[in-house]
Amino acid sequence: MVSLCIDICLVECYTLVMEIEIIAIRKRLKLTQKELAEKLGVDAITVSRWERLKQRPSQLAKRGLARLSKGIKEE
Repeated sequence: MVSLCIDICLVECYTLVMEIEIIAIRKRLKLTQKELAEKLGVDAITVSRWERLKQRPSQLAKRGLARLSKGIKEE
């Protein structure tokens, strides 16, 4: 039972980190949801769903996000 609770917590923490990362990447690039969506080849509603944890990004979208995030200079 404890293991199940830990697994559930890890999944919830991971999805929260993913949400924060997507929002942070978008804001650091100074992009709207629509602009980020265009760069990734998805609809703006899809980016909104990612940020609200209603949908997970595909592997292709994750690679695109990673590529974009590499272009962000460390402050």
